[in-house]
Amino acid sequence: MTTPFTFIHAADLHLDTPFKGVLAKNPEVAALLRDATLRAFDSLIELCLSEKAAFLLIAGDLFDGPEHGIRAALALQRGFGRLDKAGIRVFIVLGNHDPLYKELLNKWRAKNGFGPNVTVFGPEPATVPVERDGEKLALVHGVSYKKREETGDLASLLKRAKEDVFQIGLVHATVGKADGQQPYAPSSLETLRASGLDYWALGHVHTHAVISEENPAVVYPGNLQALSPRETGERGAYVVKVDAARSTKLDFVPLDCLRQSRKTVSLEGSDDLLFLSSLLSKAKEEALREAGGRPVVLRAVLKGATALYGELTAQGELDQLVSQLREEAAGSEPLLWWNRIDVEVTPVIDIAELKERQGFEAELIGLVETLGGDAEALGAFSRECWGDLYGKQPQLRKFAPPAPEGEDLFAELLAARDLALEKLTEPGE
Repeated sequence: MTTPFTFIHAADLHLDTPFKGVLAKNPEVAALLRDATLRAFDSLIELCLSEKAAFLLIAGDLFDGPEHGIRAALALQRGFGRLDKAGIRVFIVLGNHDPLYKELLNKWRAKNGFGPNVTVFGPEPATVPVERDGEKLALVHGVSYKKREETGDLASLLKRAKEDVFQIGLVHATVGKADGQQPYAPSSLETLRASGLDYWALGHVHTHAVISEENPAVVYPGNLQALSPRETGERGAYVVKVDAARSTKLDFVPLDCLRQSRKTVSLEGSDDLLFLSSLLSKAKEEALREAGGRPVVLRAVLKGATALYGELTAQGELDQLVSQLREEAAGSEPLLWWNRIDVEVTPVIDIAELKERQGFEAELIGLVETLGGDAEALGAFSRECWGDLYGKQPQLRKFAPPAPEGEDLFAELLAARDLALEKLTEPGE
């Protein structure tokens, strides 16, 4: 039996890292972006204290690079110092953004002013016990990167010790899909299960996910704070409660102080600018509601076939629209910043009208209709097209998907027809 205890699992802090893809002319927004990762870290420390955690695990990428500023170092000293006073241990492995050569370990620790409660694992696997009131609660097995582009399976180096206590693997690694990240230190769920450990504290993937709930629990907490417009949704850390039977209860806690949001707005069939305004207003309200009172950086994507195509794609019109939206949102509480609007709309195509013109467009429409009504002719057309492509570029067979067939083939043909008609009927063509 094990005395119940709680620990916090975080990763990918990227402290004091500038946001990417956001140009904030507003001073208030610029300040929020500048301080977001540090404020999220402060919230992480508060979470450790409020949960009376036995220890904090940080699974890599504490910083965005081996060289970091004084603000990040001071934030760590202050935060870890508060945990030390509360008797909370901290265990850190380093990842691809802050790899650590063995000979630099002591210098790195000294630079960041870590106290005795902080353990930074080196590039060789090691095991450290966690004790409370003379009782051994857990063993933490960890290993850091010694080079940025780590291709070895670091997780496979961490194995269960003979001691009958709760045991944790702490590593910055890729298990399964990398979610837009480089697949460094790749491993597999089978390897993690074979280790005999009870919990795998992973880092590297920026979206929180539970790969396995038990036997063992395999968890990515994601990053504490979104770092680019692509990283939408809540960001934070996991509170892990271990009961007497060594079962784990996982609770994700959002800790981000600023939320990135991306909303798709359909203008299909719309020809009314007032309607567009109302749709953007709804997108804004939805983003604020989802953020739970946090400031929001919002990007909208306009899609669909619309009569507004000409106005939305005219030079300067989009900039005016974004400026107007920012003015309307100024002074709002919580703060909302319109980062940008991406226009991916298409012009409305009237197939019947184009057929009546008796031009090239009509011939194209007629050809597609003929092929759609003759499966044999459609198949021959496909073989001719793909055969010609592969004949000129045979190496494409290794990379290109197989030629579509049946309904999929006709759907591809319709999509190609619409794309061609879109280009042929664009204003000015």
